[in-house]
Amino acid sequence: MRLVNLSIQHFKSIAGVKLPRFHSIDVFIGKNNSGKTNILEAITLFLHAECYPENIFDVQAAEIHAQFQLDAPNCLELKLTCDSATLHCMLSAGQTKSFFTQTDPAAVKVTIPETHARAFLQQHIVHINTSRLLVEYQRSVDTQIRAGDISIFFAQSAYQELSEKYPQAYQDFLTSLHHMFPELSFRPDVQLFTQVKELKALADMQPGYHIRENSRLRRLANLGSGYLQLAVILLFLHHPRYHIIILDEPENHLHIGLQKKLLARFQAAHGKQIFISTHSPLFVTPELFHSLHRVVKDPHYATTIYPEIFQAASEVSLPPASHTASQYTHLSSPTQVSTRYFPYSVDIIRLAQELNLESNEMLFADHVILVEGEADEILFKGLVDRFYRGDREVLVLAVHSNTNFKIYRDVLRYFGIPYCIVTDLDSLHGYIDVVVEALGRRKNMPRSQYMQELKKNHIYVLPNGSLEDHYPKKYQHYKDSKPFNALRAARNITPQELASPQMAPLSEILQTL
Repeated sequence: MRLVNLSIQHFKSIAGVKLPRFHSIDVFIGKNNSGKTNILEAITLFLHAECYPENIFDVQAAEIHAQFQLDAPNCLELKLTCDSATLHCMLSAGQTKSFFTQTDPAAVKVTIPETHARAFLQQHIVHINTSRLLVEYQRSVDTQIRAGDISIFFAQSAYQELSEKYPQAYQDFLTSLHHMFPELSFRPDVQLFTQVKELKALADMQPGYHIRENSRLRRLANLGSGYLQLAVILLFLHHPRYHIIILDEPENHLHIGLQKKLLARFQAAHGKQIFISTHSPLFVTPELFHSLHRVVKDPHYATTIYPEIFQAASEVSLPPASHTASQYTHLSSPTQVSTRYFPYSVDIIRLAQELNLESNEMLFADHVILVEGEADEILFKGLVDRFYRGDREVLVLAVHSNTNFKIYRDVLRYFGIPYCIVTDLDSLHGYIDVVVEALGRRKNMPRSQYMQELKKNHIYVLPNGSLEDHYPKKYQHYKDSKPFNALRAARNITPQELASPQMAPLSEILQTL
């Protein structure tokens, strides 16, 4: 069972979003309140029996269409006489839900009763909100079940089922836990998670006692919130019955090393479809680049997703998920007329050489200033920190070579992130691909016209020469390195000096943010 298509209209902050393709892992990044969780909830609401309260969210006009591809065992569960089909889950205006299956778009629709369809989805989809996982035990079980939440309460029954019905998967689960925490030795029994029926009477969680840290027995809750969270995530990750795992901010409570280990587990999970919303740059990797979605709010406060996908028709077909984003610039199916266009492409092989925790931060910024070297980065960071008065999150990032501007520029354009490139005057005399692309075949223009043309493409050439020619010499000591001089200037430049003709090109860049 896999989610293959999702269309959302008028749901919370989402005016209209279409996601016509998913992968084994899909990662949604974005600022708080951008709408990442709303996208995940659009999937999970079909697991819930109750409607959203009208006094909390204006969702009465919401229309959601989720399509799941079913295999033969899934069809058997739904009592269908076929080996494969598509399950359509639809929410119409007034929060009316309907469910039907089709073997192909031209086939007759087979209606599935809501209770039957919801029970089927609950058997295969789990939504883990790590922000609520550790505090929800304080709520009543009845409230939990009515809300349709999946949390520590439901982990107990899933754990017991895993240990009793799937012995090999159970051993893999224990191995994964030990890999995460090699200093711990344990032999959990069915009480690793507290029995649901006991939770009402408990003031604290009482997991099993078969966990040892050195020679001491520990409760699961005593081992820390990160361990409890990982135990729940890994439980469902190894459970054969759960095909779709939806995770809100799995990095919560986890050290950076554990985040890396968890991501490796996600990538090694065969037969699973994982949806992640995150604020962690660790989840941005070249391997996952094609399945990365940047979620932002447009000027009208409606949720938008990048990269934007332009479709020639509603029905489209894409190549396998193993294809790189650089191959997505123009994609079409030989069996369909429909075509999907990505406006920009990215060289994934080249990107793999540049992505790291520092450079990944550009995907979480509102505006990025790309500079060439360390001194440029230090000075511009200082100027932004001291003199920028806007409310946008501005990142200054050194690319360490003017030949690297293109790959960073391509990534920023791909995800719709505003940017500018700052380079020195030498860039007009050498071969720098972003400059050549911007100017094209135009030659023999005056220098000032060259520079104006480059500004239209977000490229700012420092007209006086190098960076050191654009801030006062009193901050530049000949015995000190360029980065150290830049640091001295960044800390001491006055507003009057920033407004001087010498620093006007730098001031202009700040004003464009």
